[in-house]
Amino acid sequence: MKLVICLLTLSIVTLSEGKSSKPSGMEVKSFSRKYGFSLRVRLEKEELILKKGAFKVSLLPNATVALTNRQEVWFLKTPVLLTNNGVILPSSLIERLLKATKKAEYSNPKPIEKIIETSNRFNSSKDKIKFIVLDAGHGGKDPGNVHHGVSEKKVNLIITQKVAAILKKKDPNLRIVFTRNDDRFISLEGRSNMAVNLSRLNHQGLFVSIHANASLNSKSKGIETYFYSSNGSHKSHERIRCFRNLILPLSQNPKVHKIITKMYDLQISKESKYLAQYVNREVYSRVRNKTNNRGVKAHKPYFVITHNNLPSILVEVGFLSNSQEARMLMNSSHQYQVALGIATGIHRFITQFNNSKGFLEP
Repeated sequence: MKLVICLLTLSIVTLSEGKSSKPSGMEVKSFSRKYGFSLRVRLEKEELILKKGAFKVSLLPNATVALTNRQEVWFLKTPVLLTNNGVILPSSLIERLLKATKKAEYSNPKPIEKIIETSNRFNSSKDKIKFIVLDAGHGGKDPGNVHHGVSEKKVNLIITQKVAAILKKKDPNLRIVFTRNDDRFISLEGRSNMAVNLSRLNHQGLFVSIHANASLNSKSKGIETYFYSSNGSHKSHERIRCFRNLILPLSQNPKVHKIITKMYDLQISKESKYLAQYVNREVYSRVRNKTNNRGVKAHKPYFVITHNNLPSILVEVGFLSNSQEARMLMNSSHQYQVALGIATGIHRFITQFNNSKGFLEP
C-alpha cells in the first residue's frame, strides 16, 4: 500500500547531497512522462519496470542494483528510494537510462502505459531457446496413478514421446532432452538436475513435465497446467540456490545476490506462466469436445518445477480415475491430439520468445 501511495505522487523531488542543492533525483512517474518511458508497477512484487522501445529495466525500491533485458546488471551508487514523496530515481541511474536509450529527450513522449508488461530476459540470437527438457512423470518401480487397468507412467511416456516427435518436425534445430525415454525410474533430483546442468552451459531452455491426474471423485475430469510461480504456495530454497550459482560471479555481496536472484526469479515466473497459457490453450482447443479445461494454475509444491532454474510447467493430461478419460488416454488418436496441443503450445512460445523483443500475453 505504501508503494501505491508513493507512486501517485507526480512531483519532481530534490534530494540534498552534502552542502549541494543540486537536484539529485526525480520521481519515477515524472521521469517516465518527461522522457517517454512506459512504467509498469507490479504491486505484489514491489517491482518497477521502465521500458522504452526494445530496452527495459527492472527496479526494486531501496535496492542498489537494476536488471536490464540485455542481461546486464547495473550496480547503483545510490539506491532507488521509496519515500513519502514518491519513488525517487537517483540522478546517476537517470543518466544511465538516458544513455542506454540513446536519446535524452523525445518531443512526443508516450503516455505511461497500463498494460500487461512483456517478459524478456534475452535479446541476442545466441540466447535464443536452444533446448527443452521433456519429463515423462514416474517410471520403473514408480507406476504413478493406476486406475481402470491404466498405468500413469505408460501414458506419460507415450504422450511425451509423441510431443518430442512433433517438436522435432516443427523445429529440427531444437535439442530435445528426455528425463527418461523408456520405462525406468529416475529420481526427482535427477530430473531437475538435468535442467540445471544444461542451463549452466549458457543455453536457454524450457522444462515441461507430463503427468496424468487422479481424484477420489471418479467424475473429475479435464486438463490443467501448472506453472512455476514466485507467488506459489511452495517457496523453493533449492530454486534460489540454482539462481545463485549462476549469479555468484557478479558480486561477493550477499545482499546483492538476494536482490538479483529475486529479479531473475520474477522473470522466470512470468515466462513459466506464459508457457503454461500457450500449452493449455492449444491442448484444450483439440480436446474440448471430450473433456473440461481446469485452467492454468500456480504450482503446487511439485519438486521438478521448483528445483530448477528454467521456465517450467507441469501438464496434467486427464484423470485416470475417471473411467471414460482413462480409456481416452489409452487411445492413440487422443494421445496424438494431446501431444499435438502440447507441442504446438511449446513451439508458439519458443517462436515468440526467439523472434520478438518480448512476450504478449497469449
